[in-house]
Amino acid sequence: MAKIRILLVEDDEDDRYFFRWGIGESGIEAELTAVTDGRQLMDFLLNVPEPLVPDVIFLDLNMPGMDGKAALQEIRRQKKFSAIPVVILSTSTRPKDIEETYKYGANRYISKTLFYGDSKKWMKKLFAADWRNGLVEPSRESFAFVD
Repeated sequence: MAKIRILLVEDDEDDRYFFRWGIGESGIEAELTAVTDGRQLMDFLLNVPEPLVPDVIFLDLNMPGMDGKAALQEIRRQKKFSAIPVVILSTSTRPKDIEETYKYGANRYISKTLFYGDSKKWMKKLFAADWRNGLVEPSRESFAFVD
């Protein structure tokens, strides 16, 4: 099985560390690239060679410059990237943020408290054998995991 190409968009250095740690602990075969804001995300996507386009994007909402909501909308406007699953990781559990990201086309919304509380479990859950189908068109009921 080929490595899963993951793009993490996260401005917090500690959160990037814990994300990498979670991948390592879960045993998921992954190739991780990290950028720190929405502008870097779009630069990366627009310049990455086709075979290296990420399989999934983990996107923080609250970042300087282009925030996660604006970046998500831009991803969904670009036909080339519109089918890439996007998992929102955020400290926010506000219903408005959850509803907006669902409306904008995110595939999952997970609170950072839950995710980093047991990132090994979440990585294994998200990247189960049929992980791509599990992220496609989530129902509203299965979209958000918040505490």
